[in-house]
Amino acid sequence: MTPVSPTQALDPSDGQVCLSEVIQTAALEARDLAGMGNRFQGLVAELMTSSQGANGAERIIQAQGLDSLVQRLSALSSFLEALGPSLSPEWRVNPALASQNLTLDHSVRRFGRRAEDRIAVATKPGDVDLF
Repeated sequence: MTPVSPTQALDPSDGQVCLSEVIQTAALEARDLAGMGNRFQGLVAELMTSSQGANGAERIIQAQGLDSLVQRLSALSSFLEALGPSLSPEWRVNPALASQNLTLDHSVRRFGRRAEDRIAVATKPGDVDLF
């Protein structure tokens, strides 16, 4: 089963989507995050080998935390991928309320919120995004 965006499964009249699609979307998000973390591990290893200092053991423990994070995100993704197809297609949810907590553009698009809603939530006076 190829997961599709919940936006594609929307019934325009009520905003309901198949719960299994939302679960599959969450699985994809977790898998993407695990991939990002995995790429950061190489950078962290490089920085650790190039830096000198007395906190070597503490840095190794912190780096192991990043590895644990990646493994847990991968496991969560696998769990959700396996769970999604077993859910009844009649189980539908409206993800609008829950998606109000998403502010990153990529996540917002993935979970199907309308751009107008995203802009209204994400643009609060005093908020600054620095990348």
